[in-house]
Amino acid sequence: MSWQQVTIGDFLKNRDERFKPAVEKIKNLRRIDKIDFSGQLYLSNKPSNTDMILVMKDDLVISGINVEKGAMCIYEDDEDISATIHYSSYEIDKTKIDVNFLKLFLISPEFKEAIKEQVPGGIKTEIKPKHLLPLKIIIPNTLDEQSNIVEKYITIKIK
Repeated sequence: MSWQQVTIGDFLKNRDERFKPAVEKIKNLRRIDKIDFSGQLYLSNKPSNTDMILVMKDDLVISGINVEKGAMCIYEDDEDISATIHYSSYEIDKTKIDVNFLKLFLISPEFKEAIKEQVPGGIKTEIKPKHLLPLKIIIPNTLDEQSNIVEKYITIKIK
């Protein structure tokens, strides 16, 4: 197996457009209320006065405050939703990273260590795209190798 150093921005693209809560494009969308530490997403119709972002199917969504504790998920429903700017949403380039490998990596000690080492203020910082995307990490070169790691992890975890 061969490995390569990449930045997270090599396979994630931030959805950086911001919206005022009353903007037509997002005003009737449900919004993220919270993401718990197991990655469970909770939606609500509660209004917000905070600027919002758009989240679309298959986006990685992270809570900037608690990402290192697991407050992140891949949004899998078909309807678009919104979130306050305390979250960030990313399109995943599935030609460069296996989604299940990404999920596994984001809960790994290696990810937490990368944040501690490379982000000023470490895990106490609210993680924004400007912190996440430039993080340098080492991943397997191919999608097949990434997928094999996920399969081995699942096999070991089940035992």
